Amino acid sequence: MKTISYFHLNFTYARKRLVFNLVAILAITLGLQTSSIATAHVAANRKTYLPLIMTLKQPVLLGTYSQEWPGSQAVMDAEYHALDAWAGKRLSITGTFIDMFSDPSINIQLQLETMWDNGYTPFVNLTVVYNSGITAGQIANGYADTALHAVANTYASIVQNTQRMAFIAPLQEMNGSWVPYGLDPYNFKLAYRRIQQIFTDEGVPSDSVRWVFAPNGWSAAGDPILEDYYPGDAYVDVVAFSAYNFGYCSVNTHPAWQTPETAYHEYVDRLVALAPSKPIFIAQTATTAYTKNGRSVAAKNQWLTDAYNFVVAHPAVRAVIYYNRWDAECDWSFYQQGGEQYTGYRQGVANPVFGYVDPATLKNMIFTWP
Repeated sequence: MKTISYFHLNFTYARKRLVFNLVAILAITLGLQTSSIATAHVAANRKTYLPLIMTLKQPVLLGTYSQEWPGSQAVMDAEYHALDAWAGKRLSITGTFIDMFSDPSINIQLQLETMWDNGYTPFVNLTVVYNSGITAGQIANGYADTALHAVANTYASIVQNTQRMAFIAPLQEMNGSWVPYGLDPYNFKLAYRRIQQIFTDEGVPSDSVRWVFAPNGWSAAGDPILEDYYPGDAYVDVVAFSAYNFGYCSVNTHPAWQTPETAYHEYVDRLVALAPSKPIFIAQTATTAYTKNGRSVAAKNQWLTDAYNFVVAHPAVRAVIYYNRWDAECDWSFYQQGGEQYTGYRQGVANPVFGYVDPATLKNMIFTWP
């Protein structure tokens, strides 16, 4: 369903708006009433436009994953609201990982309601514990059905008759060997569609969830590539990818410093080719501070600024969700209250292209780009 709003008046309609605005100017010149102008129609498609309104381009959405569980108000205050105030730019999205076998009253209801109540839209990686051994084939064949029905039923109960919506990415990074359901394109697609069908069967309104295809960008040599896992346009609302700069972390077996251009560009191009009608999210990303010459605050700051500048230059990318979690090996986070704070993020997101969208507006927003 296409909704016309200021967000949606974009370059697609520029030519028609120009014709209309010229007509409006002529009408004013002839002394016609403003109210009659407001009801004028562009004959080409019979859509109604307000006269002489400047186009407002959709903002690019910002998000992070928190260090602690985001279902807590204390975490919301200490990590999200504090970050918003420090950065001078509000986040729209909170990223989280939810085990489909966990208690939905806690990890679905309490966690997601806390996010919405604080003005953020959830981005849910719907997954299984990495050491569980649960495969895509098992999920495709119904092994997780009972758990998934409980998840979907709980989700349906908290979104019915509300302006709530969440992005849900089933079985993220499925093209990696580090997840138990990985490296099985055929069964991943069946499992992805099965999860969707269970949400439909439990009465989840179609406009209360945006389904995300979220592979890792990189695939190991000889493994199926991300395109092999794509469920199809009919099953996907957003295409996404993960990309990290591991640099010279101690856990990186092939150390190399990857710039944002190197980390992102190939996968943005491939997703545009794979699904040209879909918005692209960078669903997980982060950079280390560890360079070839040791830990460098300056290098990490530059990477952060360059990463958000990259997004500005690539309008198909509509959101970036940063993995703002500190760890000793890689030092991913850019903001920790009372800890290290990297101003490269603040500089990068200062661009007016990045802006806040509240959950109700985001639920009804149709993503567009030039």
